[in-house]
Amino acid sequence: MSITYDARTVSTHAGHGSSPFAVATNWFQGLVSQFEEYRARRAAFPAMLNLSDSMLEDIGMSKADIRRAEILPLTVNASLELYKLAASRR
Repeated sequence: MSITYDARTVSTHAGHGSSPFAVATNWFQGLVSQFEEYRARRAAFPAMLNLSDSMLEDIGMSKADIRRAEILPLTVNASLELYKLAASRR
């Protein structure tokens, strides 16, 4: 997306104009939202480690898989990667 700046507005290539403050506020709110999603996804991992090995096996994963997913970089959706791994084992 290209952004054009001038003294009064910030316009995107789609032609929508808004104040620089609104653009910055929206960007910050999006960042906060992404962080909250990240925390919610990663919060499930400790609970999953409390499941028995047979329960984890039923859903196609192991405790080692969960530990590997926990240490993935923040730029990676660890829950999605864990889901893909489990799906590939079915």
